[in-house]
Amino acid sequence: MRYEMIFLIVLVAYITFISIFVNDAKLFLVLLLIGFLILYELFRYYFKKRTQDNLDTMMYIGITIFIIIVFQKISEILNH
Repeated sequence: MRYEMIFLIVLVAYITFISIFVNDAKLFLVLLLIGFLILYELFRYYFKKRTQDNLDTMMYIGITIFIIIVFQKISEILNH
């Protein structure tokens, strides 16, 4: 089995698992980003350059969403 397929199967299984147990969208996105980053670092070297570039773009979008969530939480804490 190719590494891309293994990556996708594990990622889909992880997304399904966390979607069952997490009700908050922000927590879901943070856990999704963490799982994606771990899997991507494990499988990065097996992907072609074009696939790496596409996954890098997804990673940067996820990190941007994570930064927005962190700043929202910080502002909530500071406003109380």
